[in-house]
Order: sequence, then structure tokens, then C-alpha cells
Amino acid sequence: SDNPPVGNNNVEEKEEEDATVMKTNKVQRSYSAHWHDQNRREALVSERAGRAPSSHDANVLQILHYCAFSSLVPYATDGDLTTYIKEKRKDGQFLYATQQFLLGMQAARGLYQAHLYRGGRATNVHADVNPNQFLLFEPPRTMKDADAAKIGTAKDLKITSIHDAMVESNVPILQINDFNRGTFLTQSTDHNETCPFTMCDETDSHVHHKQSLYGAPEEYMECEGMTDKMDVYSLGHVLYYILSDGRTPYRGIQRDEGVQLILGGTTPALPKPMEYTVDYGDEAVLHVEERARHPAYRALVEVMNECWTLNAEDRPSSLEVVRSMEEKWRELNEQCVFFALHHDFSC
Repeated sequence: SDNPPVGNNNVEEKEEEDATVMKTNKVQRSYSAHWHDQNRREALVSERAGRAPSSHDANVLQILHYCAFSSLVPYATDGDLTTYIKEKRKDGQFLYATQQFLLGMQAARGLYQAHLYRGGRATNVHADVNPNQFLLFEPPRTMKDADAAKIGTAKDLKITSIHDAMVESNVPILQINDFNRGTFLTQSTDHNETCPFTMCDETDSHVHHKQSLYGAPEEYMECEGMTDKMDVYSLGHVLYYILSDGRTPYRGIQRDEGVQLILGGTTPALPKPMEYTVDYGDEAVLHVEERARHPAYRALVEVMNECWTLNAEDRPSSLEVVRSMEEKWRELNEQCVFFALHHDFSC
């Protein structure tokens, strides 16, 4: 942490913040140069895009050391996005609309940062975007643009900084990781366009991801050309996971049927308020209905649907998604007042 220690417990807290973990990929097959190269690519992406969790606007996991199949990375104090939301649901807790938007914003920023933009175009593809790939760290503890002394005592507060809103909403820092299924993109010198790549080989490292329903339509087409836009479609599923309090897209549907739905442009529907009574009780209906009307919730739904654009050429890039969300954030601040005590906007 860049802040000087204050109080008696900061030594222990700093040690926890600085905790690291050794990550070693288990090789369940014979060694190959391909697998070694994929791990080198992961290390390179993390080195180029990763930042310490204490850094502002840092949504890619930092790598501290790397050697072959092992790396040293910061310890994710709050687990991953899947565990975080499941634990809240287990405890009967809802995410507020503002918290959902802030988590979604960080997911989008992390994907954009991991795409390693150069000359206005992405140069890297993650190729396995899902909630498990987003690690969570303790929320930021300092405020940069607002008077921290007012928080918790003022009835309401206009908060324009996303960082400050995270502080007040107790939203953890989210960082994307696991880039060893990705690929680097090339650019056409003749047309100044991104060259698509394919996944035709059934022994390819992407096969495991193809078995899930978090992929883009083009991933389920034989030898279809793909670009960074595939990650944006998968980001839509991550936003769905956040908006639905941890529901898996196409839950209860067999994979083959789910693939046909994806190819046909059918996207998963958000759960209806009555579906929440199983986990939260009858009183959940009113809360879910109110949250669904909230501007931050509606804004995130709009972004999710933009990510789910069927035609990859018409789908926004990760940069465009981030810009769209930042603009929506500015609009939210113009329309609403951040209600400090309830961790949400009052409009």
C-alpha cells in the first residue's frame, strides 16, 4: 500500500495485502512446446497489463515472477467472482444495483486492458472469459475525490469517481487472470484490419472452453474466423451472472441445446422476481422488482445486450464497451444522488 500505516492493525493488514501465491499449472499430458508457449504468453500479458490490486484502475492480475509452468501472483483475498456472489446468495444478501454496475465496469475494464490495445486495435484475445476468471481483492480503503469524513454521516453524497463509489459501496477490486488459452492477434498491412484466427484442431487448447456455454456464436462454428469480439460476447455472460445474482447462462439446458440457442441468437433471460423466493424468501420479490427499475441496473442490462450482438462485426469492441459504460456512469451521476447509507443511488 502507498499509504503510511495508521493504527495498531495495519502491519497485519499490509501483510495480508502483500500476500502472494505460487501458481503451477498441472500438465496432464506429455510436455510440448505449445503448452510452454501458452504459459509464456500468459506471463507476458500479465506483465504488460497487470497492476497491483492497490493501484487505481487496475483490473488485470499482476505477475511478480514467472518460470516455465509456474508463476508468483498476488493472493486474491476475496476469492473469485463466482464464489463471491454465491456466498452472498447463501447468506441471503443481494447485490445493490450500483454494486452490480461497478463490478461489471471493472470486468469490462479488465477485458479491455487484457486485450493490449495498440494503434486503436486489440492485439490479444483471452478466449476463456467467464466468472471464474475474475479474482477479487479487498475494496479500496481511501477516497481521492470526496471527503471521507462525510461518508456515513451525510444523508447523501454526489460521487462522480468510480473509485470513490467502490470505497463507499464496499465493492471489491476485480482483476481478470488466466491467459494461457489466449492468442495474439495480427494486423493486415493491406487493409489495416485485425486478422481472424481459427480453432479447427480438436486437440487445441481451446477445446475445454468449447464445452461450456460462455462462448460466442462463432466459437461453436467449425473453423470460423474469430477476433477479440469473441471475448466481448462472453463478457455479456459475465454481466448476466452479476445481474442475476449468480445464475449460470442457459442453466438447466443441455449443452447441445444451448449451443443451438446461441447460434440462433437466443440469449438467456434474466430470472423473474418470483424465482428469487427459493433462495431469499417471499420478501425478495419487492426488492428485485425495485432493483430492476434502478437506472444502474437498467444501464448494465443495456451493456449486456450490446455484448450479445449476434454478428461479431456489429458487436462492440472491449474499448467501446468501456467507453459506453463510462458514459452511462456520467449519466447516472447527472440523474441520481449516491445514497451513502444504503450503498446505492437515489433517483
